[in-house]
Amino acid sequence: MVSADYRLQAQALGDCDGWLDTCAVDFNIMFVLGDSSGANITHHLAVKLQAGSAALMAPVRVRGYVLLAPFFGGVVRTRSEKGPSEAVLSLEILDRFWRLSLPADETRDHPIAKSFGLMSLRLGAQ
Repeated sequence: MVSADYRLQAQALGDCDGWLDTCAVDFNIMFVLGDSSGANITHHLAVKLQAGSAALMAPVRVRGYVLLAPFFGGVVRTRSEKGPSEAVLSLEILDRFWRLSLPADETRDHPIAKSFGLMSLRLGAQ
C-alpha cells in the first residue's frame, strides 16, 4: 500500500528507499491510497497511469486505488458542502483552499477540483 501525500518542501528525498530494501515488497500487487486532498492526488495519478502506461511503472504494478474522503468540488455545491454553517470547514475556508490550489482565473469546475466534470479526463476500467 502506498499512501499519496504531499509535503510543503523537499525533506529527505528518497527517505523510504532504505526501508524498502529491508522489506519483502511485492511490486506486482501495489495499491495507492489517498485521504482528502491526497485522494485527489491519487485520482489524478490513476487517470495518468491508466491502461497503456503500465510500462512506465515497471516493475511496479498498481492493482487499485483507494480514495478516502476525496477533496473534490465544483461550481455547483454538493449536499455535503451545503451542510451546517458551523462546520469546521466552512464554505469560506473551502473556497479559499480552492483559490489557492487552482490555476489563476479558473473555477472549481477545473479538472483538478471537479475530477468527473465535462473537462476532466475519463478513468477507464480494465
